[in-house]
Amino acid sequence: MKYDFQKIIASYPHLIQQIDIIRIEVKPQESHYSLIFLLVQGNKLVMRDYYFDDGRRKYSFHVQDSANNLIFRYDNEPHWAELPNFPFHKHLPDSVESSPEMTLEMVFAELETMLSQ
Repeated sequence: MKYDFQKIIASYPHLIQQIDIIRIEVKPQESHYSLIFLLVQGNKLVMRDYYFDDGRRKYSFHVQDSANNLIFRYDNEPHWAELPNFPFHKHLPDSVESSPEMTLEMVFAELETMLSQ
């Protein structure tokens, strides 16, 4: 998968204050993304999304506040096997719940709703 970061930035300029690129490596059969988005209100989104040549995907979209407290994190680490949509899940400060498979665009859509309240 290839992310269109220009489109994401253009869609959410009111949320994104800065982007720190840790790693972007795109090959024909594999891609690795690791970025930090500094957001409004001191929030931060740490993105890691890896697509491997054997079809596997490993991701984490970690959102924290200005005091580094977890707001939410989506990932597909294969734990929480009892959740309905295993391995996809969402960590909240005091719980874990099932989630769909997530993309960066889906996370930004949620952030827009959350941060505009």
